[in-house]
Amino acid sequence: MLLTRHRIKESHLDLLCRGDGSADLTETLWQTEFSRRFLLFHSVVDLLTGRPDLLGPLPPPAASLDLLMAMDASDRASFRDLLMHPQVGSWAAYLLRRAQGLAESPAPMWVDAGVLHALAFVGAVRQGRDWATVLPARDGKAMLPGLGMAVFPGRGAWGAVEAETSGRQVTLRRGAREVRVAADGRSRSGDARWWPLRRLRAGSGPVLAVTIDDIDPYRDLSDPVPPRRLPEAGRRRWASLLTEAWEILCTQHRAAAEAMAGGVVSLVPLADGGGAARSASTGEAFGSVLVSEPGDAVSLAVALVHEFAHIRLGGLLHLLPVTSGGEQETRYAPWRDDPRPLPGLIQGIFAFTNIAAFWRVQAGVSRSPADEFEFALARRQVEQVLREVAGSDALTEVGERLIDGLTGRVAAWRSTSVAEIPARAAELVAAAHRTGWRLRHLSPAKETVDRLVVAWSRGEDAPALDPAYVVAAGEKEWSQARLALARRWVARGDEPLTDRLRALGADDADAALLRGERAAAAAAFTRRLHADPDDLDAWSGLALAAGEPAAVVLREHPALVRAVHRGVPPPGPEPAVLADWLARARMAG
Repeated sequence: MLLTRHRIKESHLDLLCRGDGSADLTETLWQTEFSRRFLLFHSVVDLLTGRPDLLGPLPPPAASLDLLMAMDASDRASFRDLLMHPQVGSWAAYLLRRAQGLAESPAPMWVDAGVLHALAFVGAVRQGRDWATVLPARDGKAMLPGLGMAVFPGRGAWGAVEAETSGRQVTLRRGAREVRVAADGRSRSGDARWWPLRRLRAGSGPVLAVTIDDIDPYRDLSDPVPPRRLPEAGRRRWASLLTEAWEILCTQHRAAAEAMAGGVVSLVPLADGGGAARSASTGEAFGSVLVSEPGDAVSLAVALVHEFAHIRLGGLLHLLPVTSGGEQETRYAPWRDDPRPLPGLIQGIFAFTNIAAFWRVQAGVSRSPADEFEFALARRQVEQVLREVAGSDALTEVGERLIDGLTGRVAAWRSTSVAEIPARAAELVAAAHRTGWRLRHLSPAKETVDRLVVAWSRGEDAPALDPAYVVAAGEKEWSQARLALARRWVARGDEPLTDRLRALGADDADAALLRGERAAAAAAFTRRLHADPDDLDAWSGLALAAGEPAAVVLREHPALVRAVHRGVPPPGPEPAVLADWLARARMAG
């Protein structure tokens, strides 16, 4: 294959720097990703030709490689489709990581390396060639990428399966057991031992055609995973949700749908969504979206918008860097509970700009306070981070162009009005999350804390100080109670707290805060801190409810206030009084 030097069009870069897309841009990204995938595959070829022992009891690589190269020479389009199947990219990347000692597995190496033979076998099937080889099996299951999985129950953790294709017929054997399927992956006899890779199709123009991949071992983000076959009722549920979600996108977000139609080709159902779509994607599996079953079609639509944004930006990053190098995980991301490096933060900015754009249109159509809240929250989150990132020395020229373009797009939404209740709820949720992050992840210098403890204990004014924060890992799991309560309050008004919300951690103090009863909320949060000075949600709640100037210090320096509060011998100071005292200090940072 002659390697191509890719150049991105200025018009395409303009689209990406606004967070937009188009069908033409999507096709260009597929072309550039094919070059990258080919280089990745070439690394696999080098690995296995240099180390044929990695294939263990399976055939050496030569025959499979000859077949694939012949396919490339005679039918480049079919070869591209075969190689660009998203899970093939995940497999190749995982195999190379494992060969370099960057991934561990209980499986013999040949089980992963032998996917080369499965890939070549699928190529032979698609071209109508007569061919035979031996494939690896995990727990008695042999995967044919893009076609389906043969299941041989009770045959041990690792094994080999004989595979033969002749006359558009596929035969897979393990011992005395045999599975026969047609070349298109369908079992003519409905054999329960064959699980086809099922396909869903939505819309009529543009059309979204995807595999719903619940079986490929390499469908997840990193390590191989076992199949989790959806029952037929589950498949029908996904088909219904996808049809409805695609109708929403085509009707209300036409440009996004036209760009996405050719860009999302695989849906991987995730477990444990709990009604809210949990989604992910990876640059090694271009075109694949991992998503849990959402509660409704709108949630699926926004999950598709979210992950397709990551897919587009990932395609750009494979061509042009937007940061000048690696960075420590020290930055605040409003949509994450952990500190992020700058490259990860930019991914979030890009995705949440698209999420905000989605909810802006939805709110304009529905006039729903719930949709207005989602728009206001996403807009607030993106605005906040764009201000912090703009002008960073770690941005490349393209990175600066990207941040400028996204900033301009988001700035244009300031004129989009949001009703008082959803706007106030969004502001409270955003501020509470930022304060909670600073509580968990900013660690003030011990010397500063000690000086303040001594000054307070002596009845002196707070000295000039520099918190000298260090970003620490902190707690990784947070309660989602305040967000859940805000969503319910916006949608349904002020109702008694449910057992579910109380189990999540919400209480009457949070409800009073949403109602705007700041004095009552401050008193309630203070009582919680008397009972448990390590109640971090009470600290962040008090930061929102307290009066000035204590509120400013509690929002910006909650970790410092808490550290001094813990250092003062009992009986400790009232948290808001301590924050008032600190507000009179000259504080750096």
